[in-house]
Amino acid sequence: MGEHGRPFFPLIASLAIFVLVSNLSGLIPGFYPPTANINTTAACAVVVFLATHFIGIKQYGFVLPYGTITAELCPACGNVPERDVKSKSSFGLQL
Repeated sequence: MGEHGRPFFPLIASLAIFVLVSNLSGLIPGFYPPTANINTTAACAVVVFLATHFIGIKQYGFVLPYGTITAELCPACGNVPERDVKSKSSFGLQL
């Protein structure tokens, strides 16, 4: 991820520590590991989903202008002519 992954480090580290401590607590007799409950897993997934979308919106803006797929946003696209990008990006709306 390099320098672009820096905003995600606190989230990844805190989730890793949470999962580690939660699973280790299950080794203590009489304790039930919180990560064994689907609600805990769902809560972690919602936090990650919201955080990644929030950081993405913060970095790229809420709405990209129509037809602005660049090599930076889509390395696999390369140098695609803008007319091709517009026709491909509107394909989902045509269905």
